Amino acid sequence: MAKRIRRKIKNKSGVTLAETLIAIVILLMVVAIVAAGVPVAVNAYDEIVTSANAQVLLSTTMTRLRDELCTAAEIKAEGGTITYVSSAGSKSVIYLGDGGICLREYADITDSPEYDRLLVTREAANNNLRTSFASCEYSGGVIKFTDLAVKKGDETMIGAAAFEIKILTDIKR
Repeated sequence: MAKRIRRKIKNKSGVTLAETLIAIVILLMVVAIVAAGVPVAVNAYDEIVTSANAQVLLSTTMTRLRDELCTAAEIKAEGGTITYVSSAGSKSVIYLGDGGICLREYADITDSPEYDRLLVTREAANNNLRTSFASCEYSGGVIKFTDLAVKKGDETMIGAAAFEIKILTDIKR
């Protein structure tokens, strides 16, 4: 047994210093390439998620506007404000506020607001996304929104050039 240990100690075969350094350099290059790619992948992921959220927010806003306005009565549209009586019989106003399209509902036809909130919740409009439109007009039983869009800051993420809602209470039977 002692002979075998002496033989192992005297054995000169193994990995040289040059081979070890080359392996370390190759490993460092692979780590550097992977480390440089991670932030790019994270940014691409964030952009895709924000774009998807903008699409969902636009769709949700269109649905919410249609649900709110299709059974409205006594509609008045002036520039960026729509005043109407909801199907529940209360006075409501849709307008463009700081955080996006807002809904103000009154307890009755009086002028004391019951609540004032975003049409689509802040949770739905995450990542500083907000909804907007350039103008709206009402004629012939149709409310037309121009440039309905989802914006992040001043940048338009996604939009619809024109969006129309047919008012069901104006349909002649």
